[in-house]
Amino acid sequence: MEKTKQDRANFRVQHIPIEEMFTAQELMDLKTAFEAVSLGEAFVNTESLKALFADMQIYPTDEQL
Repeated sequence: MEKTKQDRANFRVQHIPIEEMFTAQELMDLKTAFEAVSLGEAFVNTESLKALFADMQIYPTDEQL
């Protein structure tokens, strides 16, 4: 069952526009969260990304990150 969930999530990420997956407010919240952990850099390190997703109760694998 877990593999099926992951397969569906991967399909959605690859084929559904982000604007259809999140509301405008959720997109704004995600942008704000990423800006907060990026510390003005053009990237976010893996540990900060894990913590960010965990705060949103999303737990991607290391491979997905």
